[in-house]
Amino acid sequence: MSTIINPAPSDALYISDLREGEYALERVPLNDPKLAIAELSRFLDALLNPVLDSRTIYALLEQAAGSVALVANELAKDYLDKPLPLDESQEKAFGSVIALWGKMTALYDYCISPDDRKDFRSNVQRHAEVLYRCIHYLCISVLEYQRARQEYVPGLLLALHSYYARAEKTGIDSLVIINPFDSEKETSCAAEYLTALLCDTADRHRLPATEQTLVYRWASLWAPLASLHRIDAKDVLPSFVLDLSQDRSLFFPTNLKWNENLRRTSTDRLIDRIQRVEQRLKQQVSPSRLGLGGNCTVGQCLSLLKHLSVPWSQAKANRKFRRLPAASHPTVRLCTGFEEIFFFISGKPFKPRAEERSHSRDNFEMQFIFRQESALSDYHVQIGNEMQKFFPEAWGAADQSLNGLRLVNDKPEKRIAPGQLLAVTFPGGSEFTLGRMVWIVQNTARGLVAGASTFLGAHAAVTVRFVEKNFDQTEVWYPGFLLGALPSLGETESLVLPTRLYRPDACVELIGGNDLPQRIVLRQVVESGYDFDRVGFSAVK
Repeated sequence: MSTIINPAPSDALYISDLREGEYALERVPLNDPKLAIAELSRFLDALLNPVLDSRTIYALLEQAAGSVALVANELAKDYLDKPLPLDESQEKAFGSVIALWGKMTALYDYCISPDDRKDFRSNVQRHAEVLYRCIHYLCISVLEYQRARQEYVPGLLLALHSYYARAEKTGIDSLVIINPFDSEKETSCAAEYLTALLCDTADRHRLPATEQTLVYRWASLWAPLASLHRIDAKDVLPSFVLDLSQDRSLFFPTNLKWNENLRRTSTDRLIDRIQRVEQRLKQQVSPSRLGLGGNCTVGQCLSLLKHLSVPWSQAKANRKFRRLPAASHPTVRLCTGFEEIFFFISGKPFKPRAEERSHSRDNFEMQFIFRQESALSDYHVQIGNEMQKFFPEAWGAADQSLNGLRLVNDKPEKRIAPGQLLAVTFPGGSEFTLGRMVWIVQNTARGLVAGASTFLGAHAAVTVRFVEKNFDQTEVWYPGFLLGALPSLGETESLVLPTRLYRPDACVELIGGNDLPQRIVLRQVVESGYDFDRVGFSAVK
């Protein structure tokens, strides 16, 4: 991917020297991100003025870097950790941010590429510093695609490879430079390139945006401990390789022939550092003292480091259950939302107990009809005087295992978030199984590819209410789901509740299909998702 900057239109911002550029930057309204990103884009376009020399352009880019990062991070809040596919305004915000990073990359490249700008090319140190910034802003673009859960635009990784290849070819890939974003640290083109590769291999679609940002911070911190090496024709290909001529990151070589673009990575020193950091964390050393950041807990860091150890050691992850390919993407049905899932799991609509009415003959006949029509694709449910329509969405199953599915949907009708509660049928089956969306990514055609994990063991829909006197909604009933124990897998009974309802040690009354009330006491949260909490409990004595 190469970002092309067109000549500025006649009514564009005009900058003829350093002073005019600094004045234009001062007028950018940073308190209004949407207006600011438009003004910053105009400012970057204006740097193509032929009267500006490369040193002036470089100086203005350096001064603009802080404002660009601030505005991009503010605008990113519109689309991070949001249900997919993104709506029109969210896609526009994402496109604006990516375009801004692309212009920064292209303008730094503009300082060194043309023949009449040899002042940077003849200065080896400055040449390395500029190439580092090109790699850095492409790395940020890669990270932004990951955080927004968007499929990479074609050519993005190939462009990243090409900048590293330019640095490698001129022998400046490992030249030590001062990190422009942290003057107390040293870095290099190779280190920043490895940062992007480490972020890409971190099983990125499973992580929330906050943890992806932590991964980038740690990858930047430890990338100098990794290294990149050429592969000789006589060498045995390692477990994972990199091909600088292909538009992809590290991959497992299957029937791959040697070529001069192949590279391998060494991460032994990085993994050793991770193990030592884990030991310090277990000794209750704070993450901030270890350079991991001040906005993360010891438990969060340990969990994330454990997650990163497998891909960063370049070991193939062991699956708990074997994944089997599904021929020709058979159709499965998927539904979301507590009331909709309640209906498909139980075969009847969720009805708050306080709203129960005596059954007239018409009501009885309607309920009887719904029981008979539970296999239909469209369900009309009478609740009070309102009609609600529940319908499961059709997805294709790319492959499956005992507790999950990889799903595809070229034209999704519903928006769905990572970590969201769902119910899904397996290929060839009609019964819905409760689960959660583990990861999801939007492709360039606005289709979705996702991984769903189902909860093992028996589960049932229940009606739930809190019975404590100090709870302000004691008479309100909620839909919930009771999960049975699986001692062989170490799973105990648990209750799935809508998010933000959980109260430690709260007393809860459940009513299941047999209409017999059961009282339990909520204990610890076993798992949290986008719209649910799975909570362990004990029976009331």
